[in-house]
Amino acid sequence: VDPCQSMVVIAVCDGQHVGLVVENLLGQQQVVIKSLGERFEQLKGVAGAAILGDGRVGLILDPPGLAAFHDTYQRTRQAGGHVRPALSVEGTNESSAATAA
Repeated sequence: VDPCQSMVVIAVCDGQHVGLVVENLLGQQQVVIKSLGERFEQLKGVAGAAILGDGRVGLILDPPGLAAFHDTYQRTRQAGGHVRPALSVEGTNESSAATAA
């Protein structure tokens, strides 16, 4: 993502401001959030998924969960440890891929 072409969406979580870098804002939609099931229930920062109007699957993010994961990631890195990414999303027109932490 080119930082010069990106936007930041600010969410307030438990009094803390969390910024999410995004490529594009699609607008507002009403969706039905579905659970990701047992396989992905431990995935930090993702509340569920929804099928969008055009048939694509959109992940519903959990800003407090993302902030908590970021804090854990920073503490682990400072201690010299390694943390696998909790979420990997490739391409804007491709399916989203998630890997459990």
